[in-house]
Amino acid sequence: MHYPDPHPSGAVERLRVGKLQHYLGKLEDAQSNFRQAYDMMKVTHGTDHPLINEVRRKLEECQAELRRVQSS
Repeated sequence: MHYPDPHPSGAVERLRVGKLQHYLGKLEDAQSNFRQAYDMMKVTHGTDHPLINEVRRKLEECQAELRRVQSS
């Protein structure tokens, strides 16, 4: 499926893909999708929307795991 950017459904789709990638251990790919979802949601959902907070949390978790993996 392709949505014109930025589209609310496209932002949520990026979040879902990022979650799956994070679960599968594909941290760099997940980080990229979380960042894209965040950037899109700032426009489509606004900075006070609960999903923006979820994306921010998932991005921080992913970045922490990446630092941990890279330091070992």
